[in-house]
Amino acid sequence: MSQNNQHSSSLLKHLRNLAASPLYGKERLDMIVRLIADSVQADVCSIYILRRDNLLELYATEGLSREAIHRTTLKVGEGIIGWSAADKQSIAIADAPKHERFAYKPETNEDAFHSMLCIPLLKNLKTVGVLALQNTMRRIYTEAEIEMMETVGMVVTEMLNGAAQLADLNASTEPQIFTGISLYEGLVIGNIYLHEPYVRITNFIADDIEVEHKRLHQAAEVLRFEVDNLISSAVSGLKSDTKEILETYRIFSRDKGWFTRISAAIEQGLTAEAAVDRVRSDIVNTMQSMKDSYLRERYHDFNDLANRILRLLSGKPLHKSEDLPENAIVIAKSMGPAELLEYNISSIKGLIIEEASQTSHVSILARSLAIPSVGRCRGIYRVAQNYYPILLDANIGKVRIFPDKATIENFSKAIQNNNLQLCHQNLQEPCISKDNVDIELFVNAGLSYDINLIKQKQPMGIGLFRSELQLLLSAGQVSFLEQTDFYRQTYDALDNKPIYFRTYDIGGDKIPSYLSSIIKEDNPALGFRGIRIGLERPVILRIQMRSFLLAANGRPLNVIFPMITSLDEFLMAKEICLKEVNRFKKLGLRVSQEIRFGIMVEVPIVAMHIDDYLDDCDFLSVGGNDLLQFCYAADRDNPKTASRYDRLSSASLKLLRYILVKANQKSVPIRFCGEMAGNIIEIAALIGIGYRSFSISVAQIEVIHQAIKRINVADIGNLIEKDLDKKNVNIRENIRYYISGVK
Repeated sequence: MSQNNQHSSSLLKHLRNLAASPLYGKERLDMIVRLIADSVQADVCSIYILRRDNLLELYATEGLSREAIHRTTLKVGEGIIGWSAADKQSIAIADAPKHERFAYKPETNEDAFHSMLCIPLLKNLKTVGVLALQNTMRRIYTEAEIEMMETVGMVVTEMLNGAAQLADLNASTEPQIFTGISLYEGLVIGNIYLHEPYVRITNFIADDIEVEHKRLHQAAEVLRFEVDNLISSAVSGLKSDTKEILETYRIFSRDKGWFTRISAAIEQGLTAEAAVDRVRSDIVNTMQSMKDSYLRERYHDFNDLANRILRLLSGKPLHKSEDLPENAIVIAKSMGPAELLEYNISSIKGLIIEEASQTSHVSILARSLAIPSVGRCRGIYRVAQNYYPILLDANIGKVRIFPDKATIENFSKAIQNNNLQLCHQNLQEPCISKDNVDIELFVNAGLSYDINLIKQKQPMGIGLFRSELQLLLSAGQVSFLEQTDFYRQTYDALDNKPIYFRTYDIGGDKIPSYLSSIIKEDNPALGFRGIRIGLERPVILRIQMRSFLLAANGRPLNVIFPMITSLDEFLMAKEICLKEVNRFKKLGLRVSQEIRFGIMVEVPIVAMHIDDYLDDCDFLSVGGNDLLQFCYAADRDNPKTASRYDRLSSASLKLLRYILVKANQKSVPIRFCGEMAGNIIEIAALIGIGYRSFSISVAQIEVIHQAIKRINVADIGNLIEKDLDKKNVNIRENIRYYISGVK
């Protein structure tokens, strides 16, 4: 396989000529694999198409047995080919049959072939197939060869002439129900409008590379101008909590790194549009693979910008308001903040985004605009069709598409009667269970938009202030004055309610740009992160403590240290902070009269020996997310491992109860922070084993507040106690059954 760009351009031009020919369907596929095999000197070239039933079917091959066509199938994730499809990554193996992921298919007669290169065929960031090359000799594919074939794969994807038709993906309008997560509550009856940001690229091969560079430069200039205008107009018309995320979007639009990569792709012979799409796919795949969910969600912003510059290059217009149906409910696979703002917001009654979470920038904007929204609604974009009726229950994250007349009528009556509407409670009122047990509900926060929402919701305070978020969304280092001012604004907004500041929990996948040079390691999740950075570089911790003290201005200060693994670490961190307190006193500065220090209980060794900390800690915060994933050695953000354990197993609940009992024995205040507290079933279990204080997402607090008022704590406690020592008892289902029966 040749490595030079000239050879690559020759193959691409042959493919372009083939695309212009009258050949379609099977004949076109056969010609594609034959042309590629001859051009790159591969013994085998095969194309697998992803069917609706999630099977990869062999549709064309040059080199394997022809009898295997339409007979050989692989599940996504099965074999090296299925692996490439699942991970959306190119995979090169020098001796494939000896690889542990290899799946032998005897009907292909592939016994003689050793090396294998698999290129995923991606359309709109979704896998539609795999292009596979095989050779008899054992060989290592170079990066240049892989890169060239990725470019070829992108062209082949467009030449398939509709993989959906090849795979017989017939549409259906049968009533269907999809479930996701609530991003902003509300009930809506409306009509579907599919958000289609992707631009179909028709010309892949550049006739003049210099002309393509010039087109890219001009489009980039227009892009920056448009983004500036969009943000300027949006900020003036929206709440102040949107300004920060829009400014982050502006920073992305000026990033030179991805424009440099696009230029390099043009040098390989691609048009500007094809180069943007190629680089977009690479970057988005990288961002989606990040373990930290907050950073992973930022890929929507970048994807939004790539779509925008593709529209500029192709001349495709933006959305037209007249295209929206009456009571439009927009459904998107993914969406960035600017894409939402491009719509006539008054025409949008609801929003459903498959890949959005509560921390996605578009979700934050939707809340600011009071648009009922649902995220993580998997698979709905593929099935939904424009202008058909849809029922959106954003209170519980349920969506019905193609509903029948009777269902629409019942849903309409429910809205009119207010039977399903979320009753907005004043959260300053005590949260008391049905049997008069007081429950404390605090919220998690970390950015300015959180503060405005907190003002509206009126919780008991901020139970977990994620101070690192300010760093992670900044293009450069956040100044001392900036962070002090932000902490001060938070204090002022909370009106004397308690705030628990967690010191920077950075490291792992949460690495600010200015620290990237000092945090590079093979296993970041268990490496240089959390308080370890603060102890090795105490100036970071000292400066943050100064900001806390100045912002507090005499008000109570609560400080949480993350990723503590020993009592010595806690005592050293506390000592560093107290030196700053003494420094303030010597300088005659105002110092908080009440300063308390606590730890995040998120490492198993700390949980098992929690007694060692109780004499020195003023409070405990249980970090349920990290604690349980460390206990089970399973990444909660990895779909392949997240289901490997149940957070309501007897082992999980016994560990969490052990920590609580020990803290109560020494009268040390304890609060549970984590995703479990935002789930009605799971927080009921936590209350049942004795927890009385929680910190949860501000978007979930009203739903949880109401749910707690309907349950009987004693009943839940008895239910769990009865099952805790039994084997093979599904505690989750038992609690779910109880919850479903309460009124």
